[in-house]
Amino acid sequence: SPVYAIELARLLADAGDLTSAAAKAERAVRTSPFDADYREFAARTALLRKDYAEAERHILALTVLEPKREVH
Repeated sequence: SPVYAIELARLLADAGDLTSAAAKAERAVRTSPFDADYREFAARTALLRKDYAEAERHILALTVLEPKREVH
């Protein structure tokens, strides 16, 4: 489930395992692609990993999902 995947991603990120956290965040996004919170976490994890292309992909999706939210 995406809820389980994102919670596991958060735990892994807190433990410093950003690679595994990114994989679980991506699973949550694939399962629930219109959930902005999952996309935001995936983007943040990608930025921490310096995977700017991946972060950009999620941020661009966020601008489509939440066009009136200026933070993206």
